[in-house]
Amino acid sequence: MKNLRLGWVIVALIAVYISVDETAMLHETFGGAIGSRIVGGAPLGIFHWQVYGVLAVCGSMIVLAPFAYRLPAAVRNRLILAACVFILAALGMETIEAKFFIPDPQMNPDMIDPSNWVRMLRTTVEELGEMIAIIIAISAVIVYLLVPASINERRTT
Repeated sequence: MKNLRLGWVIVALIAVYISVDETAMLHETFGGAIGSRIVGGAPLGIFHWQVYGVLAVCGSMIVLAPFAYRLPAAVRNRLILAACVFILAALGMETIEAKFFIPDPQMNPDMIDPSNWVRMLRTTVEELGEMIAIIIAISAVIVYLLVPASINERRTT
């Protein structure tokens, strides 16, 4: 159990970051500055934050792989599914959004018009996917808490 503690702390920190980012829009605020330094400001048809988002996802996968391996299969599979759904919703839908995004409201007044139902639909699909992923992750934690300790500790030695 002790060997899994660091993994759960990392998962919790990722969840806290996602929560704060959802409220404070950190990736939009800092993404342009960080992303433009990485790609030199070149228009890639993606938002700049996606560059470091992909790097963060890859780094998290490498760091959490040993932790995931030691989890019971039911928990591990749910957490992997949650991560895949979240990444697909966040990065996938943002990539689609970037294809339609024109930052100058003079060129595209619909970007600031709340009656633009297509943009609202894309945003709703993205947010729904992210919330479904969070529900799946919570179910993984519940399953972990319900699994007897002897099974949870089985792979930690």
